[in-house]
Amino acid sequence: MDVRYGVVFCLALCFMCSGKDAFGQYEEPTCSSFEECCDGCFEPTVQWSLSAEALWLQRASGSPIAEARDLNGGLVSQAFAGNNFEPGLRLELMRTDVDGNSWQIGYFGLQQWGDDEVVIGDPLNFTTRVSSPSLVLDDLVGGFDAGIAFSYRARTHNAEANRWWLQLDNDRWTVQSLAGVRYFEFHEQLLMIGIDTNLGAEFLDAVSFNALIGAQIGGKVERKWDRVSIYGLGKAGLYANNWTSRVTDIAIAGFVLPVLLRNDLSNGTSVAGLLETRTGLDYRLTNSITLRADYTVLYVPGVTLQPSPNGAGGRPSDGLVLHGASAGLVFEW
Repeated sequence: MDVRYGVVFCLALCFMCSGKDAFGQYEEPTCSSFEECCDGCFEPTVQWSLSAEALWLQRASGSPIAEARDLNGGLVSQAFAGNNFEPGLRLELMRTDVDGNSWQIGYFGLQQWGDDEVVIGDPLNFTTRVSSPSLVLDDLVGGFDAGIAFSYRARTHNAEANRWWLQLDNDRWTVQSLAGVRYFEFHEQLLMIGIDTNLGAEFLDAVSFNALIGAQIGGKVERKWDRVSIYGLGKAGLYANNWTSRVTDIAIAGFVLPVLLRNDLSNGTSVAGLLETRTGLDYRLTNSITLRADYTVLYVPGVTLQPSPNGAGGRPSDGLVLHGASAGLVFEW
């Protein structure tokens, strides 16, 4: 209720509390106090908001999963795993009190990365050799002459609950701080085969799973112009990572029985980090609907990944990087 209307309403309410006796004389108010008469007139307003966005994320894999080189070492072709942008969903529900402090729960995920590629060598002239950091035999023979084929799948989920505190709010700037908890999950699978006309073939099946849970802190700065505002948001935390890694690697040479090169299964709990940054723009369409677009970057060190030669067997990798744009609507009531 608008404060002005609230004052008028409460004055009328207190007048009605007074009443008249049988002789037309005003009696003492039946309300024990002005606050009792006006109970509920000035209740603080609570605002709710729900944002629903489509989120496209890419796994930024720094090194190629397979590459072909000529006899002089010159690069012929490369293939990367998970470097395509995949669509997912981001939902955030927020309850803001009269002081501007908020409770927030959120989720993003459902991206499904999938790559199926073949890197071709030169089995006739032997001028091109193909290798992968995840295979073993290519290092022994200088690369596969026929080529390497692989199939990669990955998926992520993220859920969090945060408490926001309003530090500054004026006509131009809004500054908030954050403390909360987060659950982050990333799992992937790599199937790969390398073929050499003389040696035979190598088959690889590798799976990694990471489940992070822990506390985080952060902040947000927003600059406003009438209907438009831009913002920057950052979160950082340390997490317990419950990880599992499995690698099965088999070599087949001619008519010889398959040779098991690797058969590693390991799991455990270690410490991982997560840093998230978001920069975005809000445009208010109506009093209750806002158009939102932003760009998200996630850096997750200390996880176990495939395909990564130093991520096999549960050893920490160089870190997972996910980034991409989102767009959607914010509904307020």
